[in-house]
Amino acid sequence: EAYRKYFPHIDGFHAVSEDIGREAMKYGAEKNKIKVIHSSIKDELFLIESEVYKSGNTLDIISVGRFHWKKGYHYALDAMKILNDSKIDFTYSIIAQGIIPEEITFLINEYGLADKVTIIPGMKHDELIKKLQSSHLLILPSVEEGIANVVLEAMATGIPVLTTDCGGMDEVVNDRINGYIVPVRDPVLLSEKIKQFIKSDFEFKKELVKKAKNTIKEEFSTDKQMREFSEFYNSILGS
Repeated sequence: EAYRKYFPHIDGFHAVSEDIGREAMKYGAEKNKIKVIHSSIKDELFLIESEVYKSGNTLDIISVGRFHWKKGYHYALDAMKILNDSKIDFTYSIIAQGIIPEEITFLINEYGLADKVTIIPGMKHDELIKKLQSSHLLILPSVEEGIANVVLEAMATGIPVLTTDCGGMDEVVNDRINGYIVPVRDPVLLSEKIKQFIKSDFEFKKELVKKAKNTIKEEFSTDKQMREFSEFYNSILGS
């Protein structure tokens, strides 16, 4: 009710993604007053170069985000069961704050994944970046999301990403160009994309992460964000 009351009277609306902009329009925000300005990440992350994806026989998969139904962890565990049934050698780490939902604990045991899945109750940011660097693949199995910062950070540091097309994620990731993308709530296709990643040769992965890093440099840098905010505010003040 508050959105519908105030959004039609706002002079300018900042959206972090095209998807959020479209959502604001449902509550009366005017299209010509909406400006999409992507979030930025720390510039020092661009200096990190990781090629862990080329080494090791065991595939180290990681997901990061609080425990919430929107994060889709049960779909990820469904996909892990498929990988396990296919005799694929992998580990899956979930870094998530909060109480572990009973559903997650149940699925890990029901699927026989206790020796494959590790749950880590949160990490400091610098430790998280190191953990990302030691992983082969980041997956974001969310059913709802804006643009996940952890995906941006992984892409900036050279870690391949696999995400669902929820929210604004398809504004960042192009399938098999700078990452992998699948529909929400599709653990079968999620597992198939992971298998594709495993089968891909080093040169393909190298090009994938190179394009991912370039995407973040071009669209999610601090300089770009500051410039666009300055232009946005000045355009409102001058109108």
